[in-house]
Amino acid sequence: MSKVENTLRGVTIINIDGKLYKLPYKITSITNVVYGKNQGYFRLTGISLVQNPNLAEYVYEIFKNPREKLKDYIPAKEWKNSAIYLRYFEPYDKNSEFIPFNADETVSDQNELDEFMADNNTDYVIQNYEDFPLPETVDIEVDLRKSPKTLTILGIDFNFDKLDRGFQKLLLEYGKSGNNVNQKSKSEKK
Repeated sequence: MSKVENTLRGVTIINIDGKLYKLPYKITSITNVVYGKNQGYFRLTGISLVQNPNLAEYVYEIFKNPREKLKDYIPAKEWKNSAIYLRYFEPYDKNSEFIPFNADETVSDQNELDEFMADNNTDYVIQNYEDFPLPETVDIEVDLRKSPKTLTILGIDFNFDKLDRGFQKLLLEYGKSGNNVNQKSKSEKK
């Protein structure tokens, strides 16, 4: 809503030369809401995942299975060759061909359905990076000005629209009340 109209109506009583006069009035005001330059952009700095368990749960979930939520679409066939996978997730991928086989694991520990789906279905890729080491504090950057809207955590861009609705709401309302106000900034990172 960029235009708000407010109308006040009433009656005022005026005393002129001992006589009371009732005068009706109508006052209309129109407010044009001008959105500031940075209304669709903000950063949350130094957010503790330990002290914010709701936020931590959402962040752990997107890093556990990141491919579908990334800003740039990466097909399942290309996931293991993508720069994001190789840089961030390969060391924590139990199914990586470059990580030495652990002698304690047996072949029967592997999920046969996951192997079948990864080999035959082009839309499926084994993920589940439960061991991804997130730091205790993170910086979160949200940019809603462009399409697609982005959420950046640890240098990885996620598509804001693909995130869980609860996570979106939590981010948009973060810092409106409480002690978190100082951690929300609308100035861009340089």
